[in-house]
Amino acid sequence: MPSAKYQKNFWRFGLLIIAALYFAARLLHLADSCLVFDEIFSVHAATHSWSSLFQFVAVDLIHPPLFYVLLKFWILAGGESLLWLRIYPVFFAVLAIAPFLLLCLELKLKKAEILTAFFFLATNGALIRYSQEVRMYTVLFCLSIVSLWLFVKFLDRKFTVVIYLALLFFNLLLIYTHYFGWLLIGGETVTVLVLRREKSRQFFALVGVLAAGFLPWVWTIWSVSPLASGLAQNIGWQSKPDLVKLTEFLLTLNEPFYYQQSNVDPISIWLISVPLALVCLGSIATVAFYKQIDEKMILLLILVSVPLILAFIASWLLPYSIWGVRHLIIIFAPFALLASISINRLPFRNLKFALYGLIMVLSLIAGLMQFTTKPRAFIWCGWETLSAQADAQTTAPTTIYVFEDDGAYQLWYALKNNPKFKVVSIKGYDDLPEDKSFFLPRRFDDVQIADKTAITGDKFYLAFRETSWKPDKQVLHDLTAQGYKIGEPLEFTAQGVTAFLIPVSDTEN
Repeated sequence: MPSAKYQKNFWRFGLLIIAALYFAARLLHLADSCLVFDEIFSVHAATHSWSSLFQFVAVDLIHPPLFYVLLKFWILAGGESLLWLRIYPVFFAVLAIAPFLLLCLELKLKKAEILTAFFFLATNGALIRYSQEVRMYTVLFCLSIVSLWLFVKFLDRKFTVVIYLALLFFNLLLIYTHYFGWLLIGGETVTVLVLRREKSRQFFALVGVLAAGFLPWVWTIWSVSPLASGLAQNIGWQSKPDLVKLTEFLLTLNEPFYYQQSNVDPISIWLISVPLALVCLGSIATVAFYKQIDEKMILLLILVSVPLILAFIASWLLPYSIWGVRHLIIIFAPFALLASISINRLPFRNLKFALYGLIMVLSLIAGLMQFTTKPRAFIWCGWETLSAQADAQTTAPTTIYVFEDDGAYQLWYALKNNPKFKVVSIKGYDDLPEDKSFFLPRRFDDVQIADKTAITGDKFYLAFRETSWKPDKQVLHDLTAQGYKIGEPLEFTAQGVTAFLIPVSDTEN
């Protein structure tokens, strides 16, 4: 039997190693690629004046403003360098460790259960991905864990004003960070009704105050709604969840290190994620079969299942699907705890150790694959590279005509401090299709939207993406017919696609 001193040292060493792994995984390749479209929107919103920030975010409809307010303070403190911006979500990911450990202690988990759950969070690929993305999801993750910690304290302790007000305050921050915060509060509400009905009146009063506190934002959204084209533009492209998507999400809950960086990447490494999903889900089912589920496991089951079920049902009942892995980041921590407790409670000692070995081996393989993979170039980063090349060879004010909003926004961001360039998004060429899931922000006039008749000037650039150079594009044909000369295109190739920035002039010079 190991001595108490040995066990204490092992606990501390294990905690330190997992914390180091947690931190290192989120710093790896942190600033290797440029900001993606949604990250640009984040920075764009945060750099608005205080008087216009809330209106700008409101007309986007789909997110509350707290994340952008915090990001504004972050930018004021350290600027807009890529590394500084990417440290912002990492900061909240690391900050989440403290309330997570406090939640574990509040649940009175064994040290082995805490280490296992912490390991699951440290290595989870989806959590790593969103820890490196300048969006609100890691803030949502952090605040959801704070909410759960305070909620468990509220359930298990005698009523105190301090805990009650703290839970109210952080839940208010939660729902002002993302609308899915309401789903977590829904899970907490069901938990109160199932496990602590005597506290339901207190909790319902808290929910009522939260609803009242959220009314100013509801009014802001309502007041700007005539300016917005509706949710169809934001989320109309999302498909409704089915059994396949639900299965993919369950695999994501267990996938170590790997995450899908673009649509051309595999959704999962099946040989790793499937066995780990079977370990976690099978352990939960086994513990339930042997009737070893106690109150804390029921609590975690509710907090995992209720938001998941609500998101699934709402996606089918509402006009547009709201389903998304990034939104459901609120259940990753309770699921990790549930899986950890279940594995540690398995009645077969040898089986338990075998499963621990399998988890470590598969996670090690996934980690080696990810840590040894060289950073890749992404096609959306091509516009930043090409705009720098165009800047070097351009002296006079010049317009860049772009044929997709994604590219237009990327070029605008790359050149926003460069007065030589104006970016115009052109519509009307069917042989240059664009991804409708990306669109220019509403109430944003720095990039003009126009039809093909707007393409004029002595010298300008065309910008579009294709699998290869195709001189028979309609826009090139139209300009040639008008007497324009098509110059040698600047090119950036990645992911099997090439971004072209093509100089056009109306003279030989």
